[in-house]
Amino acid sequence: MMEEKIIHMLKGEKVYVGAPNSVRDYMYVDDHVNAYLLAIRNDRINGQVYNVGTGVGTSNKELAEMVAEKIRYDKRRIVFGSYPPGYPYRPPISDQLYIVLDSTKIKKELNWAPKVPLSEGIAKVISYFKSRC
Repeated sequence: MMEEKIIHMLKGEKVYVGAPNSVRDYMYVDDHVNAYLLAIRNDRINGQVYNVGTGVGTSNKELAEMVAEKIRYDKRRIVFGSYPPGYPYRPPISDQLYIVLDSTKIKKELNWAPKVPLSEGIAKVISYFKSRC
């Protein structure tokens, strides 16, 4: 969903962050894919379950503000705590407030670790969408 918000910011449109206080373990997509590829290519781990994350929590509000800062988007145009008009109803109890993963097992067994810091990953994603808007 962050991609959608980046596109709206790049176009100067209003952005809605429905659950600003929810904390997530955001990670650059290449790091996530590399973890899967590493696991797929390893015959020893058949049937194992791994958490793949950074172990660092970032609130949706913090993430939106980081993106806005990098784009130089007016943060006053971000509507926190509200979904866009016409957005399907989401009951608050279905949204977990805190999802941060412990990747100790995959780090130990497969020597995997994320390589792209959040700030750099955000910049890469913004650059990708800038070239397409």
